[in-house]
Order: sequence, then structure tokens, then C-alpha cells
Amino acid sequence: MVQKGTFLKVIDNSGAKKVCCIHIVKGYRKRYAFIGDLVIVSVKSLRSKRRLFSRIKKGRSFKSFNYSDKTKLSFVFIRIVRIF
Repeated sequence: MVQKGTFLKVIDNSGAKKVCCIHIVKGYRKRYAFIGDLVIVSVKSLRSKRRLFSRIKKGRSFKSFNYSDKTKLSFVFIRIVRIF
């Protein structure tokens, strides 16, 4: 489950390392996004090797979808893939 404000780990080769969910696209006043749902994310940190050459800059927003999630006790691990 992803809510607004959730920090997510990126698994594509775009250069972004962590992003933050700022909006859930489907539905009116939808609170949670599950696997396969579209979300709008903002880039919070970049990978160290790709920082200089990446087209993605910190603070930009993108559409992405929740590829998989895994919940263990209080630890949430979420993977996000970016859509152009």
C-alpha cells in the first residue's frame, strides 16, 4: 500500500534512487495505491554514478506505477518503475 508522502525505491535505470508519492491517479479521493496503480512521484535523491549525466533532476515529478510491494512487520519495501 502506498499513500501520499510515502518514500519509494526506484528499480529502473533512470538514475533516480528514491522518490516520494505526491498523488494517486485513479479515482476521486483514493487513499491507497496497490500493485499496478498509477501514482505521481517526485524525485528526492539520485544515484551517485548517474548524477552528472542523468536527464532526471531532483525535484521533478513523473508518472509511475507500483510494480511490487513487500511488507514485513514495520518495514515496507516498494518498487517503482517510471513511465514517460
